[in-house]
Amino acid sequence: MKSMENSSAYRPWVRALLRLRFFPIAAWVFGVAGLVLFGWFTVHQDIPRIQVAEITSEFDRVTVRMSGKVVQTARFTDSGQLGFALSDDTGEIKVVGGRMQAEALASANRLPRYGDRVDVTGCLSVTGHQDHLLCLQSSDDLVLHRNPLAPSYWTGSPVALCDLTPSECGRCVSITGVVKTVEIPVSGSKGIYRIFIEDGGVERTVVLSEEMVQSLDGRLPPPGKLIRAQGRIEMNQQEVQLRVMNAGDFRIVKGSNPIKTRKPSALQPIGDLRVNQQGEVFTVGGILGEPRSIRGGVIYPLMDESGEIPVVLWDKQISGEERAVLDAGLRIRITAPLVVYKGSLELVPADAGGLIIESAL
Repeated sequence: MKSMENSSAYRPWVRALLRLRFFPIAAWVFGVAGLVLFGWFTVHQDIPRIQVAEITSEFDRVTVRMSGKVVQTARFTDSGQLGFALSDDTGEIKVVGGRMQAEALASANRLPRYGDRVDVTGCLSVTGHQDHLLCLQSSDDLVLHRNPLAPSYWTGSPVALCDLTPSECGRCVSITGVVKTVEIPVSGSKGIYRIFIEDGGVERTVVLSEEMVQSLDGRLPPPGKLIRAQGRIEMNQQEVQLRVMNAGDFRIVKGSNPIKTRKPSALQPIGDLRVNQQGEVFTVGGILGEPRSIRGGVIYPLMDESGEIPVVLWDKQISGEERAVLDAGLRIRITAPLVVYKGSLELVPADAGGLIIESAL
């Protein structure tokens, strides 16, 4: 009996000890469950989508979504941070990111360029001076809609043509120069356009693919125009050239005027045209021969009493409807720049206005 009384006396203490023993476990379970619920709520809560004009002090340190056009290409600061400007229909805001976000975007070739469109999720930093910032927390929070005509981002600075040397092969740079001549590919070639430019007495070659030219609506700069191009330095048959990688990296500088070209009032005999006259504009007359199709256009031979020369008509410059009036045997007058390709002369009119049909044979 005495043992039973003693055991019953200890029961409250046993119960208390058991409660103390399992209290940390219960606290841990409830703590983990709370964190899980908080994480679920954070992920699934609706992040507000706002525009620049809607930003007020209430949005300071609030995570938001913003969309718009990139109006300032992404650049690195001295500390390795990222910054670019975003514009929607109501205003502009600067988007910034840390070193990790900058390196992740750069390695994935997802740095925003001027003209691209982006959707960004980030934390707003609102100041009283309206110098608001949208802080990118992760590279995954930036959705990029690339504009194919937007200029690329290059880490290199603009360089002079004389600095394009074999030792710099592989480097991405920006150059500026005046167009001297344009070399247009003929049938059977790889569709490579070569634009010869000059600056400071130094000449270099800018290379464009046919697809790139087509994206430029087939409009190439005439001789005398000032152009700016970005690309990679490479070698071609012991000659240094700049290969443009994106159509948006080739620009005609606004306000630059073409050089004065000789436009004789009388017809120029085809046989009198010379290689050293490349880039000049001539007016010749003759009879069209049988055309042959090439990728992206047609070539007509043009003959007069002194010789023969190919006339290249590109689809993007002279449409099929405009070419429909042409046929072998027609006598035409053509005004076009003289182009030299692999030592051979060609005439390449910029548009249908350079063609005049005089009579049939």
